Amino acid sequence: MALLIAALVLYPSALGLSPFDSYSIGYLPNHLGPAVFILFLCALWLNYWVAAAGLAAALFAFYFSALESNNLWDYLMDPVIVFYSIFILVKTSGTKNSAKSTGPLGDPLLTKQK
Repeated sequence: MALLIAALVLYPSALGLSPFDSYSIGYLPNHLGPAVFILFLCALWLNYWVAAAGLAAALFAFYFSALESNNLWDYLMDPVIVFYSIFILVKTSGTKNSAKSTGPLGDPLLTKQK
């Protein structure tokens, strides 16, 4: 859900569809970086270890320029999208039902009964 909200805020502004460009904040790591670090500390405090590890990995990857981008949002959003997509592909490929009878999350599709 958080990923969807972030995408709904970031992508339209990056395309110029809103007067405020929230995507450009990622080019200023001295503003976004401390906010991400505070989220990291909150995740640690609340024992959200996976979220804390993801935020730490994104900050380290940004610091060491692991990706071609120089925007911190790309380091925060893109790996999450990739790993979630891989998870869904693995989850749906291991099901016993055929792709015709289930949706992408393994939910049964409404089909006509004979």
